[in-house]
Amino acid sequence: MPKIIYKNWAPDQGFEEKQAEVFNEANPFKFQPASGEQIKKQFSKDKINPKHVKYAFKDNQMIGYIQAKVKDNVKEIILSYPWTLPGTPPEVQSSLFDDMLSYFKAQKDLADYKFRVNPMNKPESNLEFLQSRGFVEKNVWRTLLISLSEIASVTYDSKYTSRIGTESDIDAVIQLIKDDGRYIDQFANEEAIRQYLTEKVLSIGHLVLLYENKELIAASAPLIFKSPQQEEERIIQRFTAFKNVKDPDPFIPLLIEVAKECLNSGYGEDIPMLFYTDLIETPPEQQELIKHFTPLRSDILMYYYYLERGN
Repeated sequence: MPKIIYKNWAPDQGFEEKQAEVFNEANPFKFQPASGEQIKKQFSKDKINPKHVKYAFKDNQMIGYIQAKVKDNVKEIILSYPWTLPGTPPEVQSSLFDDMLSYFKAQKDLADYKFRVNPMNKPESNLEFLQSRGFVEKNVWRTLLISLSEIASVTYDSKYTSRIGTESDIDAVIQLIKDDGRYIDQFANEEAIRQYLTEKVLSIGHLVLLYENKELIAASAPLIFKSPQQEEERIIQRFTAFKNVKDPDPFIPLLIEVAKECLNSGYGEDIPMLFYTDLIETPPEQQELIKHFTPLRSDILMYYYYLERGN
């Protein structure tokens, strides 16, 4: 019987492409497919520690992997699920997960960090795997569907005004994205932002600009979206950008204006808007808005499973 070989990540070995292939085949409930280029960029951005990614090989073929990310700001070690190809012996999955867990438990500088895994709601066997190792559910990430008309019916402070953007607004929106800062790493340079706005946003239209005292403070655009997990189309905000991302006040007015634009233009007017929400990481202003509505549908998308130290 061929021996299982375990290796840690190393650059320039093509591991990222093989990792994406394992994930895509092993996880039929994935939100969207992974790509080797995407993984490579994320590893570069995170300055990944090679010991935080481990692979299993059989006959020189990658058959499984696990990766981890240390979040110092919340003192958490986030472990991925140990993905393995169909037909892989169960002990490979156990070895990947248990060895990674043991490695981090031995790091004295991380002794007060909690372990967290974010499994999807399916298959249930993944949840059972984590439960068997002492992980317990502490939070859930839900999807909520809310009608556009309900969102558009909400009122907000009259100090805000809005209009639909055009190509002449691109430079101002580029600056807004830079000021926001959350997504700047997703673009190679300013020209890449311009290309995104021109080819992805303005080609469809419905660029919503929000002003306060004639100053542009926020922008967004709707997108009709259908993920592999969904049978029906949804509307999401393609992007959001705020001049001051720490100021929660413009969030709701911007969202309302996006809903109004969909209704007024007929773009997805009969399609509900999709929200993701939980009890920990969802901004308070979004939680407050959601309280006003009765969702057309609410489903659990992902769980937060934690392992307390000592287990």
